[in-house]
Amino acid sequence: ELARMLETKRLTKPTLTIQTAFRCYEARSTLINAARSKASTKVSDLKRLKSILGDKLSVLPVKSLVELIRSCSMAKADDLIYKLRKWVDASLKSQGDNNLMNHPEYWNYIVKLGFSLGRTYCSNQTAVTYLISLFSARCFQVPCFDLFLLYKDLEYSLNILEVSKKHLETHILLASDNKLNSSIKNLLDFVFVPCFLFYRVCDEDLTPPQKEMVFNQFVETQAYLVESILSIPRISKFLLQNHSTSELRWKDLIQSYYYTKVANAPNGSIGNQVYLFGNLWELFSTKLFATMQPNEMFPLLMTCALCAQNLSPKLLETDPSASIAEPINLKTLRKQITIFTDPGKLTQVFLKVLDHNSCGFSDSFDPNAAQALCKIYHTFYENCQTSKEAQVAVTGIMGGIAFNPKIIYRIWKFIEGFCDLSMFLDSSSYTDKNSEFNRWVSVLGLFCCAYQNLLMIVDDQEFPKVFDTNELVFFMELMVKYVHETLLCEYLTPEAENLMNSACRLLNLLHEFNSKKHFVEEERFQLRIDIVDQLLKDLYSENTQLVKRIIQKFPFCFPFATRVDVLYYFVSQIKEDYQFAPRTRITVRRQNLVEDSINQLLKVPDIKGKLEVRFIDVFGNPEEGIDAGGLFKEFWTSLSSEIFNPDYGLFSVTEDQCLYPNPDSELFFGKEHLAMFYLVGRVLGKAISEKITVEPQFAEFFLRRIVGKSNFLEDLKSLDKEVYQNLKFLKSYQGDASDLCLTFTARKQDGTEIELVSKGSETVVTNQNKLRYIYKLVDYRLNLQIKSQINSFFKGLSELIPISWLKMFTPSEMQIITSGTQESIDINDLKANTRYIDCGPHDGFVRNFWKCLESFSTQERSLLLRFVTSCPRPPLFGFKNLNPPFTISKVRIGRSDTLPTSQTCVNLLRLPDYSSARTMKQKLLYSINAGAGFDFQ
Repeated sequence: ELARMLETKRLTKPTLTIQTAFRCYEARSTLINAARSKASTKVSDLKRLKSILGDKLSVLPVKSLVELIRSCSMAKADDLIYKLRKWVDASLKSQGDNNLMNHPEYWNYIVKLGFSLGRTYCSNQTAVTYLISLFSARCFQVPCFDLFLLYKDLEYSLNILEVSKKHLETHILLASDNKLNSSIKNLLDFVFVPCFLFYRVCDEDLTPPQKEMVFNQFVETQAYLVESILSIPRISKFLLQNHSTSELRWKDLIQSYYYTKVANAPNGSIGNQVYLFGNLWELFSTKLFATMQPNEMFPLLMTCALCAQNLSPKLLETDPSASIAEPINLKTLRKQITIFTDPGKLTQVFLKVLDHNSCGFSDSFDPNAAQALCKIYHTFYENCQTSKEAQVAVTGIMGGIAFNPKIIYRIWKFIEGFCDLSMFLDSSSYTDKNSEFNRWVSVLGLFCCAYQNLLMIVDDQEFPKVFDTNELVFFMELMVKYVHETLLCEYLTPEAENLMNSACRLLNLLHEFNSKKHFVEEERFQLRIDIVDQLLKDLYSENTQLVKRIIQKFPFCFPFATRVDVLYYFVSQIKEDYQFAPRTRITVRRQNLVEDSINQLLKVPDIKGKLEVRFIDVFGNPEEGIDAGGLFKEFWTSLSSEIFNPDYGLFSVTEDQCLYPNPDSELFFGKEHLAMFYLVGRVLGKAISEKITVEPQFAEFFLRRIVGKSNFLEDLKSLDKEVYQNLKFLKSYQGDASDLCLTFTARKQDGTEIELVSKGSETVVTNQNKLRYIYKLVDYRLNLQIKSQINSFFKGLSELIPISWLKMFTPSEMQIITSGTQESIDINDLKANTRYIDCGPHDGFVRNFWKCLESFSTQERSLLLRFVTSCPRPPLFGFKNLNPPFTISKVRIGRSDTLPTSQTCVNLLRLPDYSSARTMKQKLLYSINAGAGFDFQ
C-alpha cells in the first residue's frame, strides 16, 4: 500500500510516518549488517592471527577484547561473541591488568557479554562452561554484588534456571548408569552459581537496602532450586558425586524452600513431589544427617512429610529389580525409598531426633522436628500397610521402629511431655482440620502402630515391654476413651479416622493380653451400659450401621453377653429369609450315622433352612417321633461327636487333648479330605446358628484362626510346647546360633522333612537369620501345614456364619460359643429355671429328683442334661437362656420297670413317681447311660 501511494505521490501524514519508520529500519539494518561484516572480519582476522602466533595470542589485551565485544554487540551477533569465548575465558582466569574483572569501567560490556552468552546458552548448552567462568571469576575490582544482580537479570530476562532444568533433565535421562559426566557437572555448577555468589556478596560492605534486596532475591532463588532442580529424578545421585557443590549450605537452601513454599501451602499440600522426596532423603541420610543438629532438621523433615503424602503403594514397592523394563527414574526412586526404610539408618535418625536420657530430652531437641519425623513414617505406614507390593517397606519401617523398644519409649515420652493429651478426648477436634489435634495425630498414630507390632513378638513374660503396669493402664484408658468418642462420631477427619483405626488394632491386641494377664478389669474396655442399651435398641430397630462399625473396629466395647446377642440377632435375620422355605429331610441309620450324613449333607446346596431328621434303628425300622427340633439337635450333636473324634482322622489332638485339623487327613480320606473339612465347617456353622454346643475342645491356635487372628510364636505352645520352648531358647540365645546345627527345615508328622525356604536344607540358621527361621517355622507349624484344610473348613463355616461376625470374639469366648461353658452344672440355677407339669417344686418325688442330681458325679450330671436337652453342657449364660425351659413332667407308674424318658425337642423329662429316691436314682442312671433312641421305652 505504501509503494502504491508513493507511485501516485498521494502522500498523507500517516503514509509519511510509515515511510520515515521504514527508512529508519532500512538504515539500521544497513548499519547492523555493516557492523556485523566488520566484526566478523575482525574475529576472522584474529582467529587467523591466533593460528599463526599460537600461545602468544592466547590472552588478548583487555581493551582489544572489549573492543571486539563492543563491535559484536553493536552487530547483535551473539554467535560472533561466542567465537571469542576462549579469549574471554583466558582473560577471566588471568592475573593482573589483563583480567576483565579488574576493569569496572567496562562493566557495561561485561553485562553485554553475559547476556550474549546467556542467549547462546538457551539454544546451545555448551555455552554453560563460559557462563560459569564469568560468574565464578575472582572479583578484584568488580563487586560480587554486581555479578549477583547480573545473574538475577539473566534469570528474569532469559528464564535461565528453567532452561538449565530442561538441559539437566535431558542429560540425566541419558545417564542411565547414574555416573557424573562433564555435561551434568557443568550444568550443576551453573545452577548453583547464585548460591556461591551470595556467599561472597555477604562478605562485601553493602548498605542495608542492598543487603535486604540481595537476601530476598536469594531466598527466592534457593526456593526455586529446591522446588524445581531437586525434583528432577535422580539428581541427588549426581550432586553427591559433584565436589563443586559439596560446599553448598543445604540447610539454608531447604529452609528457604520451606518458609517460602511449604509453610503457607494451602491445605498443607505441595503437589506431587515424589522425586523431591527421594532426592532430599538421599541427601539427608548420606550427606547432611551427620552434620545437622535436631533443631536444624525441622524444615527438611516437614518438607519430606508433605512430599510423602503423594507416595502411592505402587511406588512404595521397594524391590529395585521389580521389572527389567522399568524406567530408571522409578527404579532409582525405589532404591531411595529403600534407604528411607532401612532399619539401621531409620534407627539412627529416630535416636538422634528423639535425643532422650534419664534426665529428659537434650537441649538441641526440637519438638517440631520430632513431629515431622513421626508424620513422615506414619504417612508411609498408613499408605502401604495394606498393599502387598509395599510389604518390604512395612517390614523395614517396623523393623527399625517397632522392634526397638528405646524408640517406642522415646516417642511415648515425647507425647507425654509435650502434648496436651486431653485434646484426644475433645470431640470438636476430630472434625477440625486446623486444630492442634492434627499436629499430634501422626505421632500418637505411629506410636500405636509401632507398639502393636512390638506386642506381636512379645511373649506373656515380656509384656508390656515399653511401659510399667501403671503407665500401661493410663495409656490404655486414654486410647479406650478416644476410641469410644470417635466410634460414636458421625464425621471424622481422615487423620482422626486413621488414628482410631490404629488405636483399635492396638486395643484389640491389649485386650487379648488382658484376657491372659488380667491387668485391668474387663469393664474398662466397655462403653457405658446406657450407651450399650441404646445401641441395641437401634440394632433391633434395624438401624445397624453404628453397631456394625463398632463390631468391625473394636467389638470389646460391648460385654461378651451383648456380643453374643448381636451375633444371634444377625443369625436371626438370615433365618427369617428361610422361614417359609421347605424343609430338607435327612434319613440316617444310627449304626452308620457319619456315612449317611456325609452322603446326604454334601448334596444339600443350602443348609441355612430347617433340616428334618429321621433315625433308623439297629433293626432297620424308622424310630417313632416327629422332629420338632429335638431330633435334629440329637442328630447334630451325635454327628459332631463322631466327625470331631480324633480316631476318625479329620482332627488331631495336642498334649492338652484339644483338637486341630489333621495335617495328614489326606492319608485317611484321599482326595475327598477337603470336602470333608467343608462339611465340618457346615456342621460347626449350623451348630452355632442353632445354639447347639458340640463336644470337642479346640486348640487355641485353631480358635484364633476361626476368629480371624494371626498366629505367632506365643501361640505355638498350644500346639507343641517342646518346640515352643526350643524356639524361645533360640530367640534369646546369646551365643553363635550356627553352633546349634539347625537348618531351614521342618519335620512333618510322618517323619519326613520339608524345606522352609528355597534350599532350606543347605541354609544354616545363624544369629543374622534366626528370627526369620523362627517366623518361618512357626508359620509352617501353625498355618501352612493345615492351610488347605482350614480354607475348606472356612468355606463351609462361612455359608452359615460369616467369618467377620466371629471376629468380635476372643479364642476363649469362641470356645464357649461352640462347646459351651466348662463350668459344672449349677443345680441351684437349674432349679430356679425349671418348669413343672402335673407337679410342683415341693412334691416329694421332685425333691427326690434334686437329691439324686446332687449325688450324681459331674459326668453323670452331664449325661442327664444330654438325655433331656441333647446337649451335655449348660447353656451359655445359664439355664435362663435354655429354650424351651428345662421341664419335669410327672408320669404315674403303670409297670414296675417303667423308666424315665425324654423329649429333647422341648427339653422335657418324663419322670415317673417313684416311691423312693434310691429307686429313682437307679432308673435315672440306667436311662441316661443306655444311649437308646428317641422311642426308647
